[in-house]
Amino acid sequence: MINLIQTEFSKLKRQKTIFTIMGVLLLFWVGINEVDNDTITKLVNDDRVQVGVSHLLGLVSYGDYKLTVRSMDETLMKLAKYPDLEGELPKSTNEIAITKAFLDRAGLSKSIGDTISLNLGDGEKDYTLCGILPVENSNYSVFVPQSYIENKISEPAYSAYIRLNESDGWSKAAIQAELSTLCRELEIQPEQMQFSTYYFSLIEQRSSQYIAVIAFISFIIALACTLVIYSLFYVSIARKTKEYGKLRTIGATGKQMKKIVFREGFHLSGIGIPIGILAGAIAGYVLVPQGWNTLMVFVIAAVTALFVYLCVMIAVIKPAKTAAHVTPIEAVRYMAGKDNSTDFQRLC
Repeated sequence: MINLIQTEFSKLKRQKTIFTIMGVLLLFWVGINEVDNDTITKLVNDDRVQVGVSHLLGLVSYGDYKLTVRSMDETLMKLAKYPDLEGELPKSTNEIAITKAFLDRAGLSKSIGDTISLNLGDGEKDYTLCGILPVENSNYSVFVPQSYIENKISEPAYSAYIRLNESDGWSKAAIQAELSTLCRELEIQPEQMQFSTYYFSLIEQRSSQYIAVIAFISFIIALACTLVIYSLFYVSIARKTKEYGKLRTIGATGKQMKKIVFREGFHLSGIGIPIGILAGAIAGYVLVPQGWNTLMVFVIAAVTALFVYLCVMIAVIKPAKTAAHVTPIEAVRYMAGKDNSTDFQRLC
């Protein structure tokens, strides 16, 4: 026997059933239950959010499985990440859309525009099949229009599934705070709200993966920069052996020689780091202008400057030690070798 088993359930059971049915694929950020039509209208007209609307009318028992009867709008179809609907969602009370999984389970071979006889809890009736949702995995659902719901229930309460617009990169806390503020403005009670643990677990997973990738890339860049800077300073010191030898001749100590090299590294950092940060900030603003945050830019700039400065100082350590060990005799040898090389080139 076909019987309607969901309509009289309590609010708690209704809430649990909605999230059980839709929580597997749905990527909403917060679900709001028992929302009246006026509040739905305000949410839909709010530019800050995307709002998908649904009403769970009930579950119809078909032997050993059940058919979910509910309404759903196009926004919710997108938020739920469903595949593209074949046909369209129902608009009149004699139209329905249905999942392919149910058609297969019921052994029905139907196409868009065909008539299908179903008992949705009020006796078997004929409906025009206007849409087929190509999903399987025991997803037995039939979608009815909002007008069908309003004919059955005088003042239906809907469920709204919400995502914030232009909030890429926001933290879990920031998203929840903004959504909570929105709900307070509309006088929605906290007990009506349920944040999607599935979606926020994805954010946390993505954040950890993102941090790992950034850390790896930063390590590679730091290693490459350190090697390049080391090579440049090493070549520079080899070319300045004569000058370093003269300084050692007039009494400069190894410690003073190190200070000279480190001072040169500091001077080059003072020129190169600001230029690099400015160029990076301009490029970032041009490529992703909507992601610009002045406070965050200054924080990242400070961290980047410190990071690059440390890379330069680390790269200079070995060349500085080499300069500290230059002796006047080595300077003379260097000059003698250079003079001999010049004489040979003249003879050639």
